[in-house]
Amino acid sequence: EQSLRMLSFVVEMLRDLGVFKEYKIDMMVLARFLLRVKGLYNSVPYHNFVHAFDVTHMCFVLMTILESEPFLSPLDRFVMIIACMLHDIGHQGFNNGYYTKTQAPLGLMCAAVDTSSVMELYHCSQALEVLADPATNVFSCLSPPDAAYAYKLLITVILATDMAKHGALSGTFANDPDPPKEHILKMLMKSSDLNNVTKPFPVAKRWAEAVVDEFWAQGDVEKKAGLEVLPMFNREAASNFAQGQMGFIDFVGLKHFQTIGKWNPKLQFLADNVQRNRDAWEALSKET
Repeated sequence: EQSLRMLSFVVEMLRDLGVFKEYKIDMMVLARFLLRVKGLYNSVPYHNFVHAFDVTHMCFVLMTILESEPFLSPLDRFVMIIACMLHDIGHQGFNNGYYTKTQAPLGLMCAAVDTSSVMELYHCSQALEVLADPATNVFSCLSPPDAAYAYKLLITVILATDMAKHGALSGTFANDPDPPKEHILKMLMKSSDLNNVTKPFPVAKRWAEAVVDEFWAQGDVEKKAGLEVLPMFNREAASNFAQGQMGFIDFVGLKHFQTIGKWNPKLQFLADNVQRNRDAWEALSKET
């Protein structure tokens, strides 16, 4: 089964990053952890287990490219792989705004503490629940200080995936000539989460279609409930798909990967890939 092969690849990523040399991880605990995580992802069009694996693999690629950099300790590499696997755990195919406007318990709780990061907090809680079980606690091999660091980093980078905070995070990073490690790791998580726009165009296009399918499914539910449906979630009011992707690249994707490339020239190729995909979307938009 494809998903089981993906799990075996995660093990190999940890091996290649030197995690097993540094920490005595119980392989049965790791296996149970990966199977539990896989089972907690839902069959939604985009935020599913394949997306979690894709983000994890991209983070592995980035850390491999940057392996000579002094800021990446073995513990950072370990936690980033685990965080990527967990970052969208339990996602139900609805965005943060849906839980707020439907006054769902998650939305009400987040409104009460003045945060819009509804799903990100939910993913953190689900992640901590998995790690609270000794049978699946892959951090049980860590010393108390390392475990405390691991949990803090895990929560920090998962919360950083909230797109509402993207502009502030990216802007702060772009204007800092010597960003602290925490900001770098947040940006690595963001780069991994947004990596679809850097893929070869046929792959990038498939991921973009999956995102739109999930948006439209949410819009269908909202319409049935008599709620306001934003244009990008309304399949009946859908505008030019290619132009929508160009807009996302112009306002989010390209700027982000240009910032990453400026910070470390080893990653400039990602911005180049995004620009090529934008050109491909533009050509496609002229055909429709």
